[in-house]
Amino acid sequence: MSNDLTSLLLQALSASSSKGRLPVKELLLSQLDADPNTAMLIDYLIQQPTAEPEEESSFDEDTDLDLLERRQKIASAQVHSQEMAKAVNQLRQKVNDMYAELEELRARNDMLAAALGACYLCWGDNSTCEMCEGKGYPGFFSPDKQLFRQFVMPVVYRHKQESFTRREEKIPNNLNSRRVNPYQ
Repeated sequence: MSNDLTSLLLQALSASSSKGRLPVKELLLSQLDADPNTAMLIDYLIQQPTAEPEEESSFDEDTDLDLLERRQKIASAQVHSQEMAKAVNQLRQKVNDMYAELEELRARNDMLAAALGACYLCWGDNSTCEMCEGKGYPGFFSPDKQLFRQFVMPVVYRHKQESFTRREEKIPNNLNSRRVNPYQ
């Protein structure tokens, strides 16, 4: 009888890790009349499955909740990653735009420096300049005649016009009235 009980116990223990517990219980129930130890073992095995499924279901629920949380975190991370990628692309575009503007301003600076005969690197402000050693103020080099006409001559012309207009405004009105208007 004890061999039968041992074999039944081994079957019950090996079946406890699987879902095949009911056939073992039924087998033990059939042996109930034969041995009181078997009755205690059956009581133990009957109580055990009722506690484990609750743990398993709570484990399944925890696993489902963890899985849901992970999916939400992944979705949130993907959205954040997309936003960061968009921001990086915007910054990259801004840097490219700024670089293009810098190149345009450098070209204008170089042309104006050439028009004025100045050092295009430092305009004479840097004594360690490899181009002019700090002597490249406007007029140090020969100005580029075409650029001089393009950039400087319009300013000179405008300045002369404004000077002439100011001089006329300073002339007293009685002198202006002495001028003879031939169309009057």
